[in-house]
Amino acid sequence: MQNTEFVRRQVAERRRDSLERLATERDVWVSTAHPDHGPHQVPLWFSWDGRAVWMCTSATSVTARNVRKEPRVRLSLPDTFDVVLLQGEAECFTDQNVPGDAADAFSASLEF
Repeated sequence: MQNTEFVRRQVAERRRDSLERLATERDVWVSTAHPDHGPHQVPLWFSWDGRAVWMCTSATSVTARNVRKEPRVRLSLPDTFDVVLLQGEAECFTDQNVPGDAADAFSASLEF
């Protein structure tokens, strides 16, 4: 017989675990919505710099077009038993305008 009880973690432990996942995981689900066309959700590679989540997608993607119309986004890390949800506002940068330290960190996070 398996134990099916879940032990609730204290807030400090949950925060530590969530920050560790942000620092080590590669994929995040990005949810956006267009005012006229509704919700859209895709997985993207990401980098966490301790203050912001950096993602890369084509300027013509549905995600980028939605963010330009409605900057509110929700991000989730893919684990149904330990969900991490982030909510905030996204900002689009062209590849020429991405801050250098963010571009370097993102590129480094993609190395296997």
